[in-house]
Amino acid sequence: MRIAEHGDTGATLARSKVPYLGVSCSRCPHRVLLSAVQLEAHEHDRRPLWRLPLLCRCGSRDVRRVLLDTPDESHAFLAGDDPVKHEGQSNGLWSPSF
Repeated sequence: MRIAEHGDTGATLARSKVPYLGVSCSRCPHRVLLSAVQLEAHEHDRRPLWRLPLLCRCGSRDVRRVLLDTPDESHAFLAGDDPVKHEGQSNGLWSPSF
């Protein structure tokens, strides 16, 4: 599990073993997994993941994007694990804003 960097694109997500982007809000405890299909990511997608316009249901655009390496990490992420641990985060609902 790692935070998406400037070189990570939609293609990175589409080719991943776990094609889900973990998203957690920096302002409230909400977090979710968004699939490559939901984000319309494909093998030749050059959109940087860090620039995807995501909006938490609390109204915050300050979100952390996390790439998962193994299927077990998806459960850990939803349970509150983060590559960078912050207090007050737990499960929640998300709404991608495009």
